Amino acid sequence: MRNEDSYGIGDDPIGGADNNPGVARAARKVGESLGELGRALSDTREGIVEPLAGFIQERPIAAVGIAFGVGYLLAGGLFSRTTGRLLGLGWRLGGMAIAKNIFASLSGTEADL
Repeated sequence: MRNEDSYGIGDDPIGGADNNPGVARAARKVGESLGELGRALSDTREGIVEPLAGFIQERPIAAVGIAFGVGYLLAGGLFSRTTGRLLGLGWRLGGMAIAKNIFASLSGTEADL
């Protein structure tokens, strides 16, 4: 037969704390620590959400683009054939611009991009 006091059902809310005061002290410390954790998470949330909301208000198109990119990566698009093609195209176009800048700086003239 089970002892109902050990499950917190009796008069004592933590079940038998009179027999073991260390349990009550530990439970109190855990409760205080959880309260501190909640306050820290709330402060961190305010520090992240407010600047993020400001960014979205100031640059909504960039925010949608970032959301699209993150969704694409999370959906597994990083190692797809389409990503390989886009990276290849970007590397070719970007590589040509970088090469023009390097050759222009070596020759002492400005590159026309």
